[in-house]
Amino acid sequence: HEDGVDHLHVRVSDGELSSEELVLKVTTEKPNEAPTLMTDDLDLRVGESVLASTIIQANDPDGDHITFKLWDSESDEKSGYLELDGQRLAAEKIHELTASEMARLKIVAGQHSHKNNFVVTASDGERLSDAVFAVETINNAPEAFMERGNIRLQFNESFKASEILKARDTEDQD
Repeated sequence: HEDGVDHLHVRVSDGELSSEELVLKVTTEKPNEAPTLMTDDLDLRVGESVLASTIIQANDPDGDHITFKLWDSESDEKSGYLELDGQRLAAEKIHELTASEMARLKIVAGQHSHKNNFVVTASDGERLSDAVFAVETINNAPEAFMERGNIRLQFNESFKASEILKARDTEDQD
């Protein structure tokens, strides 16, 4: 059996007499398998966030409870980060999360174009699986807009375009 119980019935004989039958119970257990862990890389625009579960999936073939460890490799304050229940998780530190916390974990884009690498580990208490995934923050295009509607001019009249036409860049470019 791969996983189950067998009974071995044993009787010995000297050719004339036989012993009483002994029953040996043999239990075999399937070895514990490591959780499976799947991740994808992700592109986010500045200001976007998604639940981590959209790119991180884990399953334990034995049905064991899974816990997670995450590591954010980028400590730049303007880089992307992990967020749990509205709180930014510190970079360059291992964070241990339950499956319930993992379901609430968000990945938040940085404030400028940048690529972050994250490491995730899924554990069933005995075995583990690791994966690395990247989140790239994509620069948004600047926006042009009119602060007021069209204007009407008389011949030889002028105006300052900066009073009507405006532009903004959503990223903090410092």
